[in-house]
Amino acid sequence: LQANKLYYKAVIALVILTFCEVPPWCHQRSPSQDIWTWIAPEQWCHVPDDGNPYLSNIWYIPPGIGLIIEVVIEIIILRKFLLNWQLEKTHFVPIGVQYHNSRVIKAGLFFAVGSMVDTILFTFTRMPVQFTWIFRTGLLFILPGVQRVYTLIFNRRMIGEFASVAVFFVVFVLFFAWVTVTIFKDLDTVAYQSEEEIVRANEGLATLKEATYSLFVAGIGEGFVDNFLPSFFVYRVSGIFWLVFLVIGQILLLNLVIDAFVAAYLKGSEEELDRKAEVQAHSIHDAFLTLSVGNGQHQRVPKDVFLEFLQDLGQSPRMFPIDRETAEIIFEHFGEVTEEKFLDACRVIQNPVWVAPKDSCVARCAPRFWEEPFFSWVRQLVWEPEELPAFDVFMNQVLLLNLVLVVAQSAYNLYGWEQPALLRNLDLFFAFAYVGEVLVKLSVKSWSEYCSFWGNQFDFMTTWLLLFTTLLPYLPFATVQADLKRYANILRLLRLVRVVKQLKQFPRVQFMVATVSRMVNAAGDILQLLGVLLFFFSAFSMNVFGGVLYEGKEALEDTEYGKKHLYIFNFNDMSMAFITFFAQLLSEYVPENATALQVASSWGNIAWYIFPCFYILGVAIIFEITKAFTIEYYLAIKEEAEDGDEEKEEEPKGSVLRKEMEGQLEIMEKVSSRLEEHHHLNLCYTMYNDSYKFQYQMKKAYEHCLEAGRNDHH
Repeated sequence: LQANKLYYKAVIALVILTFCEVPPWCHQRSPSQDIWTWIAPEQWCHVPDDGNPYLSNIWYIPPGIGLIIEVVIEIIILRKFLLNWQLEKTHFVPIGVQYHNSRVIKAGLFFAVGSMVDTILFTFTRMPVQFTWIFRTGLLFILPGVQRVYTLIFNRRMIGEFASVAVFFVVFVLFFAWVTVTIFKDLDTVAYQSEEEIVRANEGLATLKEATYSLFVAGIGEGFVDNFLPSFFVYRVSGIFWLVFLVIGQILLLNLVIDAFVAAYLKGSEEELDRKAEVQAHSIHDAFLTLSVGNGQHQRVPKDVFLEFLQDLGQSPRMFPIDRETAEIIFEHFGEVTEEKFLDACRVIQNPVWVAPKDSCVARCAPRFWEEPFFSWVRQLVWEPEELPAFDVFMNQVLLLNLVLVVAQSAYNLYGWEQPALLRNLDLFFAFAYVGEVLVKLSVKSWSEYCSFWGNQFDFMTTWLLLFTTLLPYLPFATVQADLKRYANILRLLRLVRVVKQLKQFPRVQFMVATVSRMVNAAGDILQLLGVLLFFFSAFSMNVFGGVLYEGKEALEDTEYGKKHLYIFNFNDMSMAFITFFAQLLSEYVPENATALQVASSWGNIAWYIFPCFYILGVAIIFEITKAFTIEYYLAIKEEAEDGDEEKEEEPKGSVLRKEMEGQLEIMEKVSSRLEEHHHLNLCYTMYNDSYKFQYQMKKAYEHCLEAGRNDHH
C-alpha cells in the first residue's frame, strides 16, 4: 500500500519535472553551460537573429540535478512494479488467478528503465531530442484510470461506430472539394486587397489539395468565414453553395460523427457499469460464503473473522484501512453479519472511514479549566447547533464586515485616494480575528477532528496566508516594500478567499459545489486520459519542433500567425507547448498554427499534420466525450434533485438511487452516534457520491444472488 501511494506521488513528480526541465533544443544549442548551475531560461535558449522565443519564464532545473531527481522517481516506480510482479508470482499464479496485468507490469518496467537511460544520454551527450514523449507518456498511459477509460473508448465497436460515420463525412468533404475545384479553378478575379496582398476569388480553392484543406477547416471549425469570403465577395450566388455545405457538413454530418461516438461510449460505459456491479456482487456473496459459519438462514460471519477480514482487506491498495476499534463499532451496529447484512457492511467499509478524538488536548492537560463555566460556554458555541454552530454564525458576520472593508479599500485604490490609517489598522484586526477563530476551534476540537473537514483545512491555510501578507508591509526590508507597491492589489484580493466561505450557506451554492465535485469525481478517468493526451502531444512537439516558431523568423512574418502575433503559441518549452494544445482543444482547430509550422519547419509538409491528428484524437473524440459525459451527468443530478422535491405515486429511478445513498448515510450516522456516546470519539467518513447508480445496480445483483441461493436450498 505504501509503495502504491509513493508510486502515484512519483508519477506526479515526473510530470512536474517534465515541465521544469531544460528543453532539448536549448540544451543542444548551449553546449558550454554547466549542467549543475541554475541560470535564467534565456541563457539556455537562443534563437537566430536575436529573435524572441516567448518562453514560459520558468527557471529550468539544471540537467544534472534533474537527472538525480529522475533516478529517484524511477526507482520508486520500479519498486512498485517489482513488488506487483513478486506478489503476482508468489500468491496468484500458483492458484491460477490474475490480480495484476502482467503486460502492464512489463510495460511499467520498460518505460521506467527507458526513461532513466534516455535522461542519462540526454544529460551527458546533449542530444537534440529527448524521448520523454515515449517513456513518460507510457508511464502515464498505464495508470489504472487511463486504462479503464481507454478500453471503453478505443475498442472495436466504438471505432467501428465512429469510422462508419466519419468515412461518410470525409467522402462528403472530398466530393464538395472536387465540385469546388471544378467551379472555381479558373475564377481568379481579384476579390479585394489586404494591405499589400491581392486576394483572388478562388483563394484556397484553386487545386484539389487546397480545396480539400479549406473545406476541412470550414467543416470542423469557425474558420469558414475566412475560407469562403473571397469567393462570396465576388460571386454572391456562391453563398448558396457554401450554405448547403455548412448545413450538411458542419451542422449535420460533423455532429453526427461526434454524437455516434459519444452514444457508443455512453452505451459501453453503461454496460461496463452493469458488468462490474454484477461481478462485485457475486464476489461479495462468495466472500460471505467463505467467511460464514452455520447453515441456511443461520449463516453468519463471526466477529473475530469479520475483524480479521477488514484488517486484511485494508492491506489492499484499492481499499481504505480501518482500525480495529472502528471495525468493532461497525460490527456492533449490525449485531450479527448475516447474508443479507453482509452487503451493507461491505458498502460501509468501501469508503474512507477513520476515527478522530473529539476533544482537544486542553481536556487532558487542563481538566479544571475545561470544566469552567466560561470554557463550557465556549465549547457550546463551537459545537452547537450541529448544523451551523453559533461560533460559525458569528465568524460569518465578521467575514461580511471584512468584505465591506475590501470594497472600501478597492474604491480608494481605483480613484487613487490616500487610505486612512484606520483602514490599514482594520487589516490587522481582521487578520488576527481569523487567527483567533483558528485558536478557539483548536482549543475545543482535537487536531485530527479539526483536519477531518476540508473547510477547516481551507480556513487554516488562508488564515496564515492572510496574516503573512498583512504583516509584510511592516517588515523592515526595502525590497519587500518595493514589491508590495507592485503587488498590493493582488495581496489584497487574498482576503476575498476567506469571504468565499460565506457562500456555502446558500442552498444553490451548495448544490452547484456538490454537483461540480461529483462531476469531477465521476469524470476523473476520462480527464486523466485527456491529460495524458495533452502531455504526449506537448512533449512530442517540444522535442521535435522546439525552437522552430519564434518572433523574428522571416518565414513567419507574412503568415497569419505572424500578422496576428500568435508567437506565444509555440513549442519552445513544455509549458508553452501545453498551452498551445490546450488553446487548440478549446478552439477546435486553429489553421494559423498549422500553416506556421508548415512554413517554419524543415519538413513542414509532414509536420503540420500534428494539428489535424490532435483535432481527431483530442477534440473530436476525447474532449467531445468529456463534454457529453458532464452534460449527461449534470442532467442526471438535476433530475435527482427535482425528484426529491416532488412526490409521485410511482417512485422515480432518481429517488431510488438517492435512497440507496441515504441508507448508507443512515448506517454511518448510527455508527457515529454510538461511537460518540460510548467512546467520546467522532467517526469521520467520505461518501463517494458518484457511486449511487453503481451501488443500486450492485444491490440488485446481490439480491439475485440471494434469491438463487434460496432456490438452491429449496
